[in-house]
Amino acid sequence: MSSPGSDVIGFKSGPDISPKDEVFVIEVKGLANSKSRIKGYERLQKAIDDSSKDITRYSESLNAIKRRLKDAGEKDKISLIERFQNYADRGYIKVLFEKSPRQSEAI
Repeated sequence: MSSPGSDVIGFKSGPDISPKDEVFVIEVKGLANSKSRIKGYERLQKAIDDSSKDITRYSESLNAIKRRLKDAGEKDKISLIERFQNYADRGYIKVLFEKSPRQSEAI
C-alpha cells in the first residue's frame, strides 16, 4: 500500500514569480490486483470516494518534497517549492488530473 500523497507533481515556472506559473498534480486511482476484482473494486471506490482529500495530500506532498530537498542539501531548489506553497499571496495556475479505470472505460 502506498503512502497517501499526490502521485506526480510537476512545476512550470520562470526565473521570476508570475501568476502564469503552473503546478500539475496527477492522481491515479487504480487496481493493484486484477485477480481479486471485487476486493480491488472496493479499494478503487474508496480511493475515488477519498479524492476530496487530494488537496490536503497535495499540501503534504509539497512539504515532503521540501524536506527531502533540505535533507539532500539542495537548498537552491527549496524556493521553487515554497513558491507553490503560498497561493493566497502569490497566485498560480493549478492543474489537477485524476485518472481511474472507470474514466478510461468512458473515453
